[in-house]
Formats: sequence, structure tokens, C-alpha cells
Amino acid sequence: MTPPSAISSIVSTTPSDSPSEDSPKYSTSSLPLGEHSVNLGVGYGARDMNNGQGMDHDGVHFSAAVGPNFRFLNDRFKVSPQFKYDYQSLNKDLGEKVKSEAEVHAFCGQVNLGVAILPKWLSVHGVFAVGAALYSSPDTKDGEKGGTEFNKNAQKMTLDGTALRIEPGAALCTGNSALCLVGSYAIDSGLSITQETIDGGPQTYSVNPVGMTLGVTVDPLAIIGLVK
Repeated sequence: MTPPSAISSIVSTTPSDSPSEDSPKYSTSSLPLGEHSVNLGVGYGARDMNNGQGMDHDGVHFSAAVGPNFRFLNDRFKVSPQFKYDYQSLNKDLGEKVKSEAEVHAFCGQVNLGVAILPKWLSVHGVFAVGAALYSSPDTKDGEKGGTEFNKNAQKMTLDGTALRIEPGAALCTGNSALCLVGSYAIDSGLSITQETIDGGPQTYSVNPVGMTLGVTVDPLAIIGLVK
């Protein structure tokens, strides 16, 4: 017969069925809202201004996107709803020191979905943004400075209007998304421009620019997290 003291010893050394604090935790619950992304980007962009010449306007591109991060399944998946602003400069050399110029300010809501291939070191992301794109160009007085060539018009005209922006994109990131290579394709629909004609009557033009951006983004908050 086993002594009571031995039975007590066996029970006390039996492993607990409850998970230890060191066990991996796979949960669909999100991290606290205190974790955010601040993505600052710079790169190159081009637009097709409906001149039948492809992406004939191009220039520098800047962007900024901020929002909370929600992580799932032991940080393997990340969902980030964000507010995004981007700026695109557009230029085209028409020859004889004449340029077609425009700039675009876009304000969008976007969702960034990330999957970690190698935790911390490599992740791929799909991005989808919807918002408004505001087109403008300097007024052209002498036919040389200011104005934009669009819709195969024989002369440049002042561009001033708002389009619906739909922008899918993708990113390849490292360092917990501290540094990313980003590409996107912007579809701007419904840009309506009204110009006064020579005989004094107004004429409305419909422009639907499309184009791409390619650049890099950095996240200062992710960089601080890596250094800590």
C-alpha cells in the first residue's frame, strides 16, 4: 500500500493542464489601440492625362498614412485602417521651354493588410485606398508657364477639379514594417473641368487620369520599437 505522503508527492509533481506563461499565445484578439503606424513615403509617380500618349506626365510623390495596428495569430497577420494623404507633382516637357504642369493632393481612407513571411524581417502587404483627388495647375497667361495638357487639347488649360480616387497597391517590408518598398495604381474618375471658350461660352471637359507610384516608406514608431 502506497503511503499517503507518496501519493501527495506524485500529485504535486503532475504537470498542470493549463498553459504556462511561456507557451505561445495564438489569439484573434487585437493588441491595444496604443500601437500605431506612421508611414512616411517618398517616390516617383506618373499619370496618363488622356492625351493618347500613355503616362506622359510624371514627377515626385510624397505620402503620409497614420492609423492603429491590429495584430492576430501571434503577430502573423496585421490589419491597419489608416488615413492617408499624398501629393503628386506632374510635369511634361512640350518643347521650346514650354511645360505642362499640374499637382494632385489626395485624401483617402485605406486598409493595409499584412502577412509576416519571416516574423520581424519580411512581410508582404496589400493596400486599398478610396478617397478624393484634388487636381490643380497654375493659370496660364502667356501659353508657356502654367496650364496642363489633357484630353488631346491643342492648347494648355487651367486644371481645377476633384476626382474619385480608387487606389490598390502592394508593399514588401522589413524590420516590423519599419522600411517598405511600395507600389500602387491610382484610378481617378469623374474629374470635370469647365473652361471659357474663345466665343465666351463655357465648355466642360471630363478627364479620368490613371497612373502609378513607386517609392519607399519609413515608420518612425516601428524604428523606435526596433531600437528599444
